[in-house]
Amino acid sequence: RLHGLSGSMTAWHHLLSRNDNCEAGYVKPSWVQLRDVLHEGALLHSAWEEISSAHPESREVLRPCGWAEDGKSFFNMFGMAKSARQSQGLLLPCGKDPPLFISSDVLLFGSVPGPWWAQRLSCMIVALIRKRLFLFECALLELADEGDEVASLLLPEALAKMTRVAASSGGVGLLPSSVSMYIDDVHGKALGKVRAMAGLFSTWYEMESINCPYGTEDDKSSSKAQFGETTIFLGVDCFWAEGMVAITEQKK
Repeated sequence: RLHGLSGSMTAWHHLLSRNDNCEAGYVKPSWVQLRDVLHEGALLHSAWEEISSAHPESREVLRPCGWAEDGKSFFNMFGMAKSARQSQGLLLPCGKDPPLFISSDVLLFGSVPGPWWAQRLSCMIVALIRKRLFLFECALLELADEGDEVASLLLPEALAKMTRVAASSGGVGLLPSSVSMYIDDVHGKALGKVRAMAGLFSTWYEMESINCPYGTEDDKSSSKAQFGETTIFLGVDCFWAEGMVAITEQKK
């Protein structure tokens, strides 16, 4: 279980995902650890249980939900200097003929510095997605203050207080959502399907804005996008609404 063997809830106050946790300048990549992702899931689940107990009318619309997307040829987005192209190459076997060495003018998967450069960009993409999710919360708050019933269900007073605090500090604060990106794998979770859908749309928007393609089918739909109360991340089945995780069959 996300909360450990005791099954007790995880204290979530002041600990939900923040949109200011990337270091200024992104000099050092923020490496994603699976244990941190699962801990964020426990925090979100605890927040859902506590908030829905105070606002039972919002319980169903706030059920934790996740989303995910996978960048296509993410490493190839990074160009190589002429002096470094010989270190980015492939040795191709050619049967009975001598093998061929083909150099590359882009970063290739499997190189030593590849993950470092890719994760730096990933940190920036995550920050942009979180910024969009913060603006989404502000829009919900405005609608709720105007008396919109749907917005009020999605943003009961306990969450509205968090959004007001974040808005007063220029977007630095707690969000009822969490986003991480391991190299080219974007993964997020949020309180409710509406927020998760906003997260998925924000992910697509930010990836497209930097010309980062994601895998698509012939009809242009995403081939690897995930959405729902259960998602897979780094070989782990995450049951966000149930507060449980399990190793996928492929990883056993």
